[in-house]
Amino acid sequence: MPEHRELAELVHCTNEKIIAKKDPNMPYVGLEHIPQRGSEITEHSHAGDSISTNSVFRESDVLFGKLRPNLRKCVLARFAGYCSTDILVLRALPGASPSYAVRVLQSEQVGAEAEKTAIGTKMPRTSWASLKNVKVFAPSISQQQKIAQILDTLDTQIQKTEALIAKLEKIKEGLLHDLLTRGIDQNGQLRPTLDQAPELYKESALGLIPREWGVARIEEVSTKVTNGFVGIATPHYSQDNSGVLYLYGNNIRPNYVDLKKCERVTQRFHSLQTKSQLQDGDMLTVQSGHIGACAVYEKSLGEANCHALIITRFKPEVVRSKFAALYCNSAIGMQAQGRLFIGSTILHINTSDLAKLAIPVPPVPEQSQIINAFISTSDRLSEETKKKNKLMKIKTGLMNDLLTGRVRVTPLLKDAV
Repeated sequence: MPEHRELAELVHCTNEKIIAKKDPNMPYVGLEHIPQRGSEITEHSHAGDSISTNSVFRESDVLFGKLRPNLRKCVLARFAGYCSTDILVLRALPGASPSYAVRVLQSEQVGAEAEKTAIGTKMPRTSWASLKNVKVFAPSISQQQKIAQILDTLDTQIQKTEALIAKLEKIKEGLLHDLLTRGIDQNGQLRPTLDQAPELYKESALGLIPREWGVARIEEVSTKVTNGFVGIATPHYSQDNSGVLYLYGNNIRPNYVDLKKCERVTQRFHSLQTKSQLQDGDMLTVQSGHIGACAVYEKSLGEANCHALIITRFKPEVVRSKFAALYCNSAIGMQAQGRLFIGSTILHINTSDLAKLAIPVPPVPEQSQIINAFISTSDRLSEETKKKNKLMKIKTGLMNDLLTGRVRVTPLLKDAV
């Protein structure tokens, strides 16, 4: 049997439909339940939620989204149920592995063909008639099963990593709230809660805070609160991209500076704009757009200037800028900042108003502990995200190799995965 065959020799499209007498207890799957480029149905509703005609699918059928095929919605059903008619129900033929068939249908080759043959502008749809003659790699069923096993193993690792990332996101959010309301005691632990030890807390302008903490307006604990350059800077961009870093609001994200798309200005322009020249530890706040987001500039980024950002230079012996940024970016801090936003259509925050924002002021050593605790959790989250991205890259490479026959499955490859 040839190893390259048409899709129609691997799967067939079922056309079983149901209009009335649906079993209300059966699951219903719409396109919204299939993740983009995902491998599992993330959720489903009940048959009674859909009053229109549905397609019927069985366990181990492949559900392929024909509407807007650029979204690459294709999964293997782990249960039987009903689905939207915008989903093709494809069933593996004898001699074909369903687990392999879904991988072929998730491949870039089939996805690209589905996009190319889609009809319509706003809501393009492909069809089984347009796809069934696409020639794909279809080796013996034993080879199919081995390939599917390798890719399934990778998917399991990706899903576990995604679950851990989601868990770490929640931990990070909860930890930040605790760090900014309870702080860290002399033993390096979170203070007991208010219910556990009310004597450790006191009333303040910000509500109950640890007794060792103070409260101050930003202008009271800083030496500078001012605007970055306001005007037209484009004529001063460095033509060879070797000038001074020039930061806009789009470069400022909560607790980090994003340099994926950044501009540079001439050294002469930078020298003239002394007011907006940045120093190590300056906190930068976005005035409009993703308003209120704060990040700290560090000298390791090199010389820098900025455009229409609020520059806050804290007194380091009183407030660590990274602590202030953590507070301002937190749910508590954003709520406090929100009371300062002005404007009807486009919100804006004035420099003078931000200067009056009250922030908690723990002892400086405790601020450092809080920063380090948050960074530790953020670093773990970053590592897991990198791990997921690496696994995704490996999966993409293996799919390109294994589903075209360029690389054959060997015991060595299986062990490596």
